[in-house]
Amino acid sequence: MTQPIAINQATRDELISLPGVGPALADRILAARPFASAEELEKVEGIGPSLVARLQPLISFNATSAAESADQPAAEEASTDEASAATTTEEEETEPSAPPESPPLPASTDIPTQPAPPRGASVRQVWGIALFSALLSMVLTLAIVFGVLIGLNGGVRFVRPAELQAINRTVEGLQLQSDLLSQDVDSLRQRVDNFEDFGKAIETLNNDVAGINQQVEELGSQVDTLNAQADRFTAFLDGLRELLTGLAEPTAP
Repeated sequence: MTQPIAINQATRDELISLPGVGPALADRILAARPFASAEELEKVEGIGPSLVARLQPLISFNATSAAESADQPAAEEASTDEASAATTTEEEETEPSAPPESPPLPASTDIPTQPAPPRGASVRQVWGIALFSALLSMVLTLAIVFGVLIGLNGGVRFVRPAELQAINRTVEGLQLQSDLLSQDVDSLRQRVDNFEDFGKAIETLNNDVAGINQQVEELGSQVDTLNAQADRFTAFLDGLRELLTGLAEPTAP
């Protein structure tokens, strides 16, 4: 069976190891101690009678530690021999409750302080290597770029000013021809528009001719009617003449 933990001398980790005690509750216990009895432990926020009943078999209340913490100013004024004796007795009382991880803590804090200078030197070496690598990569990149530019300049043929002027004249001639073609297209478009207008005029004339033909046909029918009437009138006159001629001739006795 494990020994009870001295509640007044326990570390934060030891308090957290108790059932029902978290980091926040352990901090409140550390701020409120020392405790002389379980009733004083119930005054801490978050600790009730049920939790005290669970913790009571696992913790112990040391009256001498409470007295020492209460009389701490007086103990500071005491002689060094008495203080050392009190601290040795306190360590003897707290040794059974201390976990095995707590003693090596001072040694672990002293170990990293010794290799600090070598670590600084290694950082400088790393920075130096990084700087050298950056410079080397920059030099190689510039060499590659210059090599590519030299290769391109050797394979590219530059245009002479005379050739450039000839090309410009050719472009200007093509531009002039393009303008002329545009004018021709515009004139052709105008002619097409005129032809369309002529077509409309011809269509109008055709309509007029059709109307005139219809009028001519109507006039022809009217002429036929007049001819028929003239023929009848002529026949009437012929009959009348024959009648008058017959009346004028003397009759035989």
